Amino acid sequence: MTQYQNVTPEEARFTVRFAYTSDLLKDWQRHPVRTSRKVVRIIRPIMGVVLILVGLWNLWLMGRRICTIEQYLDFRFSFLDRVSYLGWELLLPLLCLVVGVLEFFIDRIRLNRSLKRMQKELGPEPWPVEYRFGADRFTISQADTSTSMVYSRIASVGETKDFVLLRIAKNVFRLPKYAFVQGTPQEFMAFLGAKVPVKK
Repeated sequence: MTQYQNVTPEEARFTVRFAYTSDLLKDWQRHPVRTSRKVVRIIRPIMGVVLILVGLWNLWLMGRRICTIEQYLDFRFSFLDRVSYLGWELLLPLLCLVVGVLEFFIDRIRLNRSLKRMQKELGPEPWPVEYRFGADRFTISQADTSTSMVYSRIASVGETKDFVLLRIAKNVFRLPKYAFVQGTPQEFMAFLGAKVPVKK
């Protein structure tokens, strides 16, 4: 594990150490902590089903129309003739189908891309990470990279049964309570209470 340049072990008051794995990250994706993400996980599949049904319904109506025309003319169009006849009308149902399918798989696609990037940058899993919290700064260390920040960068602090949650910009960092190797989660929450606003 990389030693910290800005927060030495003697200065650190709290240390959290664990390892990211693909299974852990998939589990975190399935169980988001932010309410907005929970709502999205409920709404997204419903939207996907609706869009797929709308797309299929429109394709069925177009097929019915072509069949009616073929019966009236007593002539069977080729596939290319049908596509040419429908033209831009095909765009909406096909777009609905594509977007609907993506609604089901976009989170998985993003996670797989993230995992591939981590494998490329950090090597094979597991990917150890260490958080150290000193009097004025905290440091996140992973592989050969260390990032040190002041506590004012933390927008808010939260807590669940299993995690301490730090929101920094648009990201939420989960610190597993079992991973505290220096200090306790209860002491850590009290410590952060003097540094950043704690949101219950």
